Amino acid sequence: MSAVSVDRLNELFSYDPETGIVTSKVDYMKWSIGQKIGHVHGNLGYLRVMVDRHKLYVHRVAFAMYHGVWPESGVDHVNGITSDNRICNIRSANQEKNARNTKLSKANKTGVKGVFFCNRRNKYIASIRANGTDMYLGGYETLDEASNVRKKYEEQLFGEFARKQ
Repeated sequence: MSAVSVDRLNELFSYDPETGIVTSKVDYMKWSIGQKIGHVHGNLGYLRVMVDRHKLYVHRVAFAMYHGVWPESGVDHVNGITSDNRICNIRSANQEKNARNTKLSKANKTGVKGVFFCNRRNKYIASIRANGTDMYLGGYETLDEASNVRKKYEEQLFGEFARKQ
């Protein structure tokens, strides 16, 4: 929910669901009519806009304008590209579902989410977190084995929110 109504968004902006671009309908603050709104906020690439002294993320604005209501919780970018606000790429998601679709950590050395190499056991260990619980999926001789098991569980547990790698 937001302090800014969807009606107010529709007064100020136009949203093109095919391109994901939100443009200004009026001369508002620093935007001219037809100008793309939003600026990159932080290092994650999310676009943000100020509306009536409220800081709003453009992906949430796009979702609200398209659906006519603010998302109940968060909004997830299906392809992981935070500036891609096409309607086919944004969906309502609570924090847990959104976290399922995160990118691979920079600290990951195997290149596979949820898989690490255990020197002590000389095996690849697969694990997954679902519903607040960490699950051990086993130790495997090869990275492919561990990766396949992890992917299978990811698809079973996360469904549409399983990351498409």
